Amino acid sequence: MFCATLIYSYLYCLTLQLFQVRYSKMDFDTDNEYARSRGMQKRRDGEGEEEPAKSVEGWILFVAGVHEEATEEELLSLFDEYGEVKNINLPLDRCTCYVKGYALIEYADLESAKQAMRAVDGNELNDQILRVSWAFLKGPIRDR
Repeated sequence: MFCATLIYSYLYCLTLQLFQVRYSKMDFDTDNEYARSRGMQKRRDGEGEEEPAKSVEGWILFVAGVHEEATEEELLSLFDEYGEVKNINLPLDRCTCYVKGYALIEYADLESAKQAMRAVDGNELNDQILRVSWAFLKGPIRDR
């Protein structure tokens, strides 16, 4: 039993280290292949911009750079002025009970979501810069 626990904890630590290396290389401001495959490529005034895909109930924005102590009310007040927000998903870390660093914002209509994405991308919330992109994109799935 002790051996199984030891192996499990070793694999868990190894997985955490791999994720840290993988995501530490990611830069939201660069136009690298990893960022493009995740829909986080630079937007250039409509040039080469991919079309968002609608989820089952609406248009979902992925907000990165959310401070660990941010609340749903703060995000709602920031995004609500661009249209009716249907849903906010702010995942928490199980161990620390702090926000994981990202949020999913759902709008009912495409125009409100586009307007919010353009307006909020690059803004600060709790001394951290928010990066907003589409959660789902149309088009073929790229090889990793």
